[in-house]
Parts: sequence; structure tokens; C-alpha cells
Amino acid sequence: MSVEFYYLANVIVASRLICIFNDQPVTRRQSVVVGLLQWIGLGLFELNAALVVLAVLLAFTNFLVHFFENRSKKVNEPRLLVLPVYLILLSIFFSPEIGLRFNPDLAAGIGSLAGYSLLLSESLNVDWLRFQITLLGFLLVTNEVNLLIRYLLSIINLEPKKELRADKRLITVVDQRGYNAGRLIGILERGLVYYFVLNAQFAAIGFILAAKSFTRFKELEQREYAEYVLIGTLLSMSLAILVALLTQMLLP
Repeated sequence: MSVEFYYLANVIVASRLICIFNDQPVTRRQSVVVGLLQWIGLGLFELNAALVVLAVLLAFTNFLVHFFENRSKKVNEPRLLVLPVYLILLSIFFSPEIGLRFNPDLAAGIGSLAGYSLLLSESLNVDWLRFQITLLGFLLVTNEVNLLIRYLLSIINLEPKKELRADKRLITVVDQRGYNAGRLIGILERGLVYYFVLNAQFAAIGFILAAKSFTRFKELEQREYAEYVLIGTLLSMSLAILVALLTQMLLP
């Protein structure tokens, strides 16, 4: 895979972060913002017919996500299913037959300005392929893995629950505050695990588990909540380790 492929994959995955704390169907405005961010990312490529077609297909894909989320009132399934679609599109447009490439004038312009900026001169020494692969893995454990975990928890009905009184009766609903707190903790947890695995610091993962168990010791006395925390933590860490190992395999 080329650095161009990983760069645009990062742009697409990063654009999806706009909905990371949104459990409602994506709005038209959010869909437009996601599309604009992706189109801005396309600005680094050489303008040709293939680039225009890719821009149109990305916009159409975002429209489909918006349509299906609002039609089905579900968010995790459409957002999970669209990621392979993005990857298939990228694999086609960065194939040898089409081979989208960065605009050569961009590299020439950076090279000519490097003598006037320390940051630009240092950027010429960066292994950008390695950087883009590592960044893609981090973005995957941040948001995409979170979508998968929440989808799996909903299937087995293990979301944190709370009781509310409505019309003189108690109803059980998802504890959104607890869910969001768990999501934020999970993001930080997976980010650390991802870093530790890439740097072969496996012993440090045990400290994350110990710290999490200590901070939620009292809450673990509730059986249902304990099951949610235990299964969620094991899923979160296992997937973060898996992504980190796959990233290591891809690194040059």
C-alpha cells in the first residue's frame, strides 16, 4: 500500500470522529461537514478524472449513511458497514491501473520552502509511510473499535441501565451518562494499550487493568454493571491489541 492510500484512509476515518459522541442518526449538517473534510483531504492529489469520480463516490457514500441512519434510526450498523466500502473504494482508486498520486507541485513547493522553515525542513526527514500507518491504527482504536464494541454490547443487551419513573411506573432505559463515561474511558484505555503494544511494553497493560478495577471497585458490586465493565474491558483491550499487532505487520 502507498503512502497516498494510508493518507486518504486517515482523512476519511478522522472525518468520522465528528460523530464519535453522537448516538443519534447523523444530521444533514454533520454529513456535509464530513464530506467537506474528505474533499479538503483530496486537495493534495493531482487533479484528474479519477479524482473527480472518487470525490463524487465519497459524497454519495456519505449520503447513503445519512439516509440509512435516519431511515432505520440505527447508527452503529450503518457506520460499521460503510468503513469496508471506503476501503474498497480506496483500494480501487490507488490500484496500479488508476494510481492516484499526490500533486508533484506540492512536494516541489515544500522542498523550495524548506530552507525558510525548520518545521518544513524536518518534515522532509520523516518516514511518512510509517507515520500514516501508525496514525491509521490509532484512529481505528479511537472510533471504529468503539462502534464495534457498542454494537456487540447492544446485541447481548449489556448496556448500562437505569430505572426512571414515568406515568406512575418504573421503566428501564440505557444510562447514557454512564455509557458516555465508559466510552471516554475506553478511548483512553485503547490508546494506551495501542501505544504499549507497539513499543513492546506489555507489562504496562496490567497497570491499566488494575487502575480501572480500583476506580470502579464499588460499582462492580452490582452484577449487571460488573458484567458490562468486564466484557466491555476485555473486548476493548483485545481489539486494541489486535489492531496494534496488525499495524506492526504493516509497518515497513
